[in-house]
Amino acid sequence: MAEELVKALKSTVGTRFERIFEVGCGTGMLTRHIAQEFTYDKLTVNDLVPEYMVPIMEMTACDFMAGDVETLPGMPRELDLIVSNATFQWMENMERVLRRLAEKLKVGGTIAFSTFGPDNVREIGELLDIKLRYLTPDEIRQALGYCYEELYFSEQRRVLRFPDSLALLKHLQRTGVTGIRKDIWTKSTMQKFMDEYAERFGDDSGVSLTYHPIIVIARKMKRSE
Repeated sequence: MAEELVKALKSTVGTRFERIFEVGCGTGMLTRHIAQEFTYDKLTVNDLVPEYMVPIMEMTACDFMAGDVETLPGMPRELDLIVSNATFQWMENMERVLRRLAEKLKVGGTIAFSTFGPDNVREIGELLDIKLRYLTPDEIRQALGYCYEELYFSEQRRVLRFPDSLALLKHLQRTGVTGIRKDIWTKSTMQKFMDEYAERFGDDSGVSLTYHPIIVIARKMKRSE
């Protein structure tokens, strides 16, 4: 997703930005692409986890701001680009966040992000009988409508294959994409999950998992001022 987001950005708005702010950098999967493929004067990165500052600062020269972007004080202003990979799906209110971020962008500045659609990891929701809340493409576009002009919008559905349900479970635990609470996992619940997953979503060649990535690029319009 990080690679495709960068590719879309390069083809839509180019690679030169004065001031960039990355939301939810994690361990730097997208940050590395920014440092290597974009030209900029100032890069500021953000994440909820303060400890991520260490790998990020080793990767490239930048400022690091720890905290929740929905309430983070002191965010940089007059930005040319706000960018985020696989983070916006965790926002309590995407429209409110997009409005807040618009206040930090220059008029004509760009916001670019990847997120997930409602079919994302649908197998997990069905198996555990939980509601995984992802916005639909129409809801994302509605959230953008207040102050942005859409430049690029893409969605895909990809089915990943794993040799068995244990490999899939390790993938889920490593990526954290489902948002399922870790405290529900015990040895017995994990075994039950693996057995039922293999039965419902597997065959002789392994098990499958659906991803529904969405990439959005938009420009701040004057009327948001």
